[in-house]
Amino acid sequence: RSQCFCPHMKSQFPTIRKSQEPSECQKYHCRTISKCDLQRWCSRDRYCRGFTFPKNKMRGFGCKVRGLKKCLGKRKPNGAVDFYEKAASRQMTDTVRLMRRLRMSVPECPKVGQPAVLFQHCWPRSYRGWQWKSVLYQGEYPYPHSRHCDNDRQLCVVRHCGLRGGDLSSMDIPANMKVEVYSSVNFGGSKLTLYGPMNADHNCMTKFSMNGRRSWNDRARSVKVLPK
Repeated sequence: RSQCFCPHMKSQFPTIRKSQEPSECQKYHCRTISKCDLQRWCSRDRYCRGFTFPKNKMRGFGCKVRGLKKCLGKRKPNGAVDFYEKAASRQMTDTVRLMRRLRMSVPECPKVGQPAVLFQHCWPRSYRGWQWKSVLYQGEYPYPHSRHCDNDRQLCVVRHCGLRGGDLSSMDIPANMKVEVYSSVNFGGSKLTLYGPMNADHNCMTKFSMNGRRSWNDRARSVKVLPK
């Protein structure tokens, strides 16, 4: 197999294997170029997963590969071209936000199993005024928004989910599920885990203390809905 033309960049592209045909979740950016220049091009691109290059050549028609990491092993082999995969530590994690940046289609999340139901206010069924309600199935939601909730666990989106970060007061949780809430977006800050079965009318978030000083009411900014 052809070796790296730029020795100082070899550690950035440790995996060399037969290239494969593009899949629906990858994008190729190609040109006639030297292998070393293509390495630099990919290395400077935070979205690049690696590059393809003709076998045993130092100059030729090479392609920078963008897309989802999960798709790297789902392509048909091409024996005439090598694929140099960027080191895992230098690759971005697969997220719905990444899919949008790459202008990829984001599917609607399937409604499987029993959902958790999140409410804006305590004792929601006796509350007389308007309030938002969000129905979330199993998944991880790092940046909840009233227009959509991205599920990075399944790489899909819940459209019009209604959930607003920093405005959650109660929730219904099925018996076989748990909900993890975080005080910052993208699962940062303090964490609280609540287990089902839980009834929103009997368990206001004011009951739960954050760091012994304040309650969790109106503090959750990212959410995970998971099986026990």
